[in-house]
Amino acid sequence: MRRLTKAERRLWNAFPTGETVELGPFQIGTSRTAGANAPADGHTWGRERSIRAEVIAQLLLGA
Repeated sequence: MRRLTKAERRLWNAFPTGETVELGPFQIGTSRTAGANAPADGHTWGRERSIRAEVIAQLLLGA
């Protein structure tokens, strides 16, 4: 596996404790819309917001 990105490292470190990792520019509340966080706009997100499936699979498989 390639070296972990900053976002992937944050997820990797949070996973064992169940801590939430927020990669978006803001958290969505009851008075806010998705805006830049809309999954439909995911293709516009950079590496700072992307987690490779390989990393998630490794976590789920017990790495």
